[in-house]
Amino acid sequence: MRPGQARELLHGAIDMHIHTHPALFPRPHDDIEVARMARDLGLRAIVVKNHHMGTAARAYYAQKAVSGIQVYGAITLNQYVGGLNPYAVESEIAYGARIVWMPTITAANHLRHFGKPGFTFYTEEFRPVEGITVLGPDGKLRPVMKEIFDIVAQANVVLATAHLDHDEMRALIPAARAAGVQKFVVTHANFEVSRVPVALCKEFVAQGAIIEYCYLPMTPFWYQHSPKDLLGWIRELGAENVILSTDIGNYYNPSPPECFRVFLETMLSAGATPEEIVTMTHTNPAQLLGLDG
Repeated sequence: MRPGQARELLHGAIDMHIHTHPALFPRPHDDIEVARMARDLGLRAIVVKNHHMGTAARAYYAQKAVSGIQVYGAITLNQYVGGLNPYAVESEIAYGARIVWMPTITAANHLRHFGKPGFTFYTEEFRPVEGITVLGPDGKLRPVMKEIFDIVAQANVVLATAHLDHDEMRALIPAARAAGVQKFVVTHANFEVSRVPVALCKEFVAQGAIIEYCYLPMTPFWYQHSPKDLLGWIRELGAENVILSTDIGNYYNPSPPECFRVFLETMLSAGATPEEIVTMTHTNPAQLLGLDG
């Protein structure tokens, strides 16, 4: 690598997983601020995520306020939007959402791991919730999932695993594919709440999924693995089957766009090639979001 190479590679890159203010967890930068910072670093597009509300309308106004970058919204199927709610999915997509995340902080798997609809180090308290699972008592997918798959497939947007456990992912991915879903992402496969080993990632890739690896688990607060570990996993899967995102939006890290630059710098230092970086941050995200070029 050479000085400034990561900054150059940010031109045209896409971060599909950013957390912004307003949020019920502390977030230092709002949608417009992040869009401006991302634009100024050369990013092509960002996707805004929120655990408690859909973000398509917010993305619309951020897009109006900031030219030179594309801003997209999404929906996360936590209790706060009605859980596994096809009506919420349908309306949010109609407003422009490009990603439908399965439950995160109110997923049954998340509650088993963290013990609350939050994170260990966040002090915010929310009323107790019954954990959401996509599986019924018989171990099969709940019937409502077929409705959600049909809506996602018709709109040709991304379906993402969020904080589901491995058994739920194993049931979800082939059923979604059978229902016509074309774009499927295994969310932050390197994050502790639903860490997906490479062997299982290979299984999902064979079924047509893209694996997302995020910067957050590599930051000092979490530090769940090394850059060399991550590069090894990428090489086993092939960059053509991976996207890199930040999952950033907290006070103990720099801004999401700056963390994206550091992420790329780190991976280049670990031995990733510029071609691999472009595939994982330009080509694959653009295809998932339905962008030309």
